[in-house]
Amino acid sequence: MRLPSEFAERRRLQAEVRNQAPEAVAEPIPTPSAPLAEKLRGITEAAGQRERERVAGGARVAARQKTAAHAMDQFELFWAQLARYVSTGVPNVRSTSGDGAWYLTLDDRRVVVQISTPGSDLCPAVQLGSVKVEAENGACSSEVANLSALLDSHGDPVWHLLRMVRNDYAPMRSPVSEALSDGYGAVSVHTLEEHYEEKKRRVTYERVTTHDSKLLDVEQFTELIIAEIDAIDRRLLGNN
Repeated sequence: MRLPSEFAERRRLQAEVRNQAPEAVAEPIPTPSAPLAEKLRGITEAAGQRERERVAGGARVAARQKTAAHAMDQFELFWAQLARYVSTGVPNVRSTSGDGAWYLTLDDRRVVVQISTPGSDLCPAVQLGSVKVEAENGACSSEVANLSALLDSHGDPVWHLLRMVRNDYAPMRSPVSEALSDGYGAVSVHTLEEHYEEKKRRVTYERVTTHDSKLLDVEQFTELIIAEIDAIDRRLLGNN
């Protein structure tokens, strides 16, 4: 028989020493002082609050996305109605869409609606957009109005057409509405969000005021299109 190796004998002796060693007596853990104990509880409570806020925030985002999708379904129906309505006078009208934009082409004039979701939950509109009328060859273009999907008393999105008083936020590259007698036009979506936020806080926002806000319908929207196309024609005629 083989004798145990020196390594094996060493391991046996170490195990024997461990087994015969007296158990260490644990020292008592001191009780934290009241202020320190309160701070420790605060860590757990803060973590719980952050988790509740995260869950609630996710629910708000999901609800807002669902409402925004519902608003876009309504707008799709409106755009189809608009194309049929305009086609009674312009038989070869073309309606297309893509990448959050809708295009209505009337011969060599075009209406463009660009929709975007507001970046701030402080803005009460679930969808905002801008309306642009342009010559299709790019000779003249102007943002002339804004669209806004606001929630009604039942929480359903309702589309509104807004024309805003021209102000120092309005882009200088939008000259068409200035040729109209009323002198009104659109402002950026970002500025509209600021406007809604200030309005929510009941702060007077003198530089951006709503001139006209009405429910979106095909007749008054078509009137806006005709007026802006006429302004483009007159502007281009004046440049020739």
